Amino acid sequence: MITRSGQHIKCNNTSNTIGSKVTPVFLAQLPLLNNLGISMASLDYAISGINLCHTRQHAMEIFMVLGGSIKVGFSCSNPENDLITKALNKGNVFVFPVGLSSLRMECWDSKCCDLAALSGQNSKFLFKNGNSTN
Repeated sequence: MITRSGQHIKCNNTSNTIGSKVTPVFLAQLPLLNNLGISMASLDYAISGINLCHTRQHAMEIFMVLGGSIKVGFSCSNPENDLITKALNKGNVFVFPVGLSSLRMECWDSKCCDLAALSGQNSKFLFKNGNSTN
């Protein structure tokens, strides 16, 4: 498969307990990614939605806010585990380094959506509750 339908730039259904929806385009959704070392995902958030704290063990991530505002952050690997946060608005870009715990949260007054690119074809996420996207 060379193309993938359904990644329309719109807010998806976020009526769940965390108020967010991730729509991945990983190897399982687009087999052509095999051996290319890239993948992507769209993320949609309700007001006060959150993307649970997680770690990307084998990929860095760069994403752009397509609509709304969101607060993002990651914890450093220094002894103090400093938390780096930034408020982002439409058009802002942010990079999450490989292996650091990160989160997205707090859409203030409107829904938010962003588009992420990852440096791995099958980017697995390890959530802080021990669950994985394996």
